[in-house]
Amino acid sequence: MGVVVNIYEDSVCSGLVSSQICVDSDGESAWVLVDDGVEYVEEMMAIISCVRGIIEGIEYRDCKYKKDRLNYFGKAVLSAVKIDSKGVIEYFNGNLISPYLRIFDDARDKLKGDVDLWLSVIYDGFCDVQAYRAVGEFVKCVRESVDEPDFKKYMKNNWRARMKSLASVRHFMDSLCGQVSSLQVVRLKLGYGSKFLHSSGVNYEVVSVKRDFSRFVKGVSGRYGKESCFGYVWKLGFSSGRYLSYDFFLFLDGSKFIDGSLVAAELGELWRDIVTMGGGTCLSYNEHANCSKVGLFGVGGERTLRVQNLYFDLYSLVKLDSLIKPNLIGIGRTFGRSGIRGGF
Repeated sequence: MGVVVNIYEDSVCSGLVSSQICVDSDGESAWVLVDDGVEYVEEMMAIISCVRGIIEGIEYRDCKYKKDRLNYFGKAVLSAVKIDSKGVIEYFNGNLISPYLRIFDDARDKLKGDVDLWLSVIYDGFCDVQAYRAVGEFVKCVRESVDEPDFKKYMKNNWRARMKSLASVRHFMDSLCGQVSSLQVVRLKLGYGSKFLHSSGVNYEVVSVKRDFSRFVKGVSGRYGKESCFGYVWKLGFSSGRYLSYDFFLFLDGSKFIDGSLVAAELGELWRDIVTMGGGTCLSYNEHANCSKVGLFGVGGERTLRVQNLYFDLYSLVKLDSLIKPNLIGIGRTFGRSGIRGGF
């Protein structure tokens, strides 16, 4: 599983794992945790990395030898095929997941139909030639699937939606940086404690989550107003297993707000104590002194680099929807932003 991720590193896939880090609370105390569901996320990462590598034509054969042998990527594919893809799909059942998982699962099922080849997958070193054949058959099945019209249509529509969101982010950041000399960036992850979720039912209604966030935004607007707040960006996604959470970026006047961690603490209280009445949780990225993507953005070359890093974070969040996203058909978007200068 880890081998595939290492040979086909993708910051967006890594971002999906880091998104599982959250703050939990029993209503009295809070702590940082990583949910057990992160194992399924890591397996999904490995599957997607494997399929993407195959689609992009990464060679699985070791061309240095005349015999049929697997290279590093080929061995990684062989390792990935051992993942219980049906278990991963079932864990995220009801949500919109990448078609790469279905393609992987279908190819895996076809491979299981050949007993000899499947044994070479299950048992390491069972037979080098058979393992080579197994990977070859798996790669062939994957490539045939991605040539299907439905898959191409899905990927095209997904690309259009992602480009639209990315263009919106780029326009927002360019407009903001062109108008502001000193910028304070506050980033939060807004979620819910396990005690609250269990008392409210396993799946807290999406409508209720969006209502809570709307109340939070109104509270932010009331506290900071147009003179101090330049705008915000939000992304609805998953953390702590299958539960919904918001990544929230707030952009303030840096000449008025020097310490972003104090603002983050105030907003955390707003979310926990007022909006969710003790049921919410809030993780502040501004409390990490070595984080270069939030905090006070001054002027000069350092500012340019930090803006680029911040944009990359926003870009990665937008791309997460291509892996997995809440099923919000008929309800709304998973990404949005305000206008510049208090367009709440």
